[in-house]
Amino acid sequence: SPWPTRSDLWTGHPGNARRLTSDGRLGEPDAREDGAIVAVQGAPGTNRLVRVTMDGVITPLTRIHPDTQWAEPRWSPRGDRISAVRWTHGGFGDIVVLDTLGAFVARVTSDRAVDASPSWSRDGRWLFFSSDRTGVTQLYAVPVDSLGADDGINGALVRRLSSASTGLFEPELSPNGAQLAAMHYRDDGFHVGV
Repeated sequence: SPWPTRSDLWTGHPGNARRLTSDGRLGEPDAREDGAIVAVQGAPGTNRLVRVTMDGVITPLTRIHPDTQWAEPRWSPRGDRISAVRWTHGGFGDIVVLDTLGAFVARVTSDRAVDASPSWSRDGRWLFFSSDRTGVTQLYAVPVDSLGADDGINGALVRRLSSASTGLFEPELSPNGAQLAAMHYRDDGFHVGV
């Protein structure tokens, strides 16, 4: 049928690609060093987080629920945790941390802002993310070890890292840990900058 959307995961290089899944409805994959993949799997009216093996076996991490949507899962550097954006009923788009089996570990944010694009420091001690909590999307950091399971972050723990007048998105730490790359929104579109 031309109407359903189907998305699958592939591995390899152009001209030498191998299909991992068939009709998986998968997107936003992030691969761990050992090849384990975390991804978002679409379902009617909602989605869930899943793990995918290099053999294409899909294992659910979160349950399908009409009041919850998942996005942007990312493995921690040690591969023992997953950060993701969890949208819940009432307009909450918060960043959470899960363990490798999908169990809830901590809520990073708890607010009405659009919190997005979590990424980890190389040592796994910090989470970087973007948020429009001030009206313009900026970059923030929070120490992971300070997070509570139920109450989200204490405002004093959040470090605002930017003050761009038009917004910054999708932070990613440099290999040496000295700079963040991000998408900068300007009058002529998006630009990558540090």
